[in-house]
Amino acid sequence: MSALLLATGDDELLLREAVATLLPSAGEPPARHRIDATDPDALAGLPALAGSGSLFGGGTLVIVEELSRLRGRTLAALLEQSVAALASGNAIALVDARSRRPTGRETESELAALVRRLGGRIVACMSPLAGELAPDLVRRARAAGREITAEAAAELAMRVGAELREPDLDRRSLRAIAVAELGKLLLAVPNAVGVGAVRALVVDRSTGSLLAFTDALIARDPAGVARHLGRALDEPAPVVVAALHRRFRELTIVAGALGGGSDPDTAAAELGLHSYVVRRLAGPAGRREIGRAHV
Repeated sequence: MSALLLATGDDELLLREAVATLLPSAGEPPARHRIDATDPDALAGLPALAGSGSLFGGGTLVIVEELSRLRGRTLAALLEQSVAALASGNAIALVDARSRRPTGRETESELAALVRRLGGRIVACMSPLAGELAPDLVRRARAAGREITAEAAAELAMRVGAELREPDLDRRSLRAIAVAELGKLLLAVPNAVGVGAVRALVVDRSTGSLLAFTDALIARDPAGVARHLGRALDEPAPVVVAALHRRFRELTIVAGALGGGSDPDTAAAELGLHSYVVRRLAGPAGRREIGRAHV
């Protein structure tokens, strides 16, 4: 296995697990050294740390963080020197904890291309979107020699907030929270974990979204309003008012477009809105009482 790794993404648990693959599965663990890539003095010490062997112990694991804030070619030059001088048993983990999910249209970064050229591995560690966490929980349970039903995994994902689709949700720690809850369930339930066990033992964290709150108001959905009310109360009042104003403005515009005979996808293209937003507003926009106050 390569002793050079580039882990990129915003999922806290996957980033930790990716770095852990550089640790020996048995024997003395290596000493860990963390370097902030934005600290020039600390970064300059990377080749020396990577090239220093140890008479005892499991070597040295150098973890370079804050790569997303680094600019220029400084790291590339130091990385080439470090890999060339890498001592036996040592490893380098580059952690780029970015929050933006790749669209598939970007070209590979210079750093990623350099890591590949140097024989390193690249691991994507993106936080789960709606529908992605439940299958991962099923796989993790099976890897542990246990079972959780697909329905129970979906319920667990919903209770930690991973099934929300709104972009204002902080997803970085959702997988870590869900895996911790899964571990508790596997300890408490001797057989396959079902939906009943999840509902009885896992607290619904009611993870809120301000965008979902505004959508629930527009849709006149009391349960949705209640679920996301905490998030709205946590936000400054001007932020909440601005979010409501934007959604009601979009609702009025969508109602006009759909009333003119356009279908949701065509209306989205004409209005410059995301098709998911238009489809979500299509129901409320079709009501006759759209002109009345909803709040």
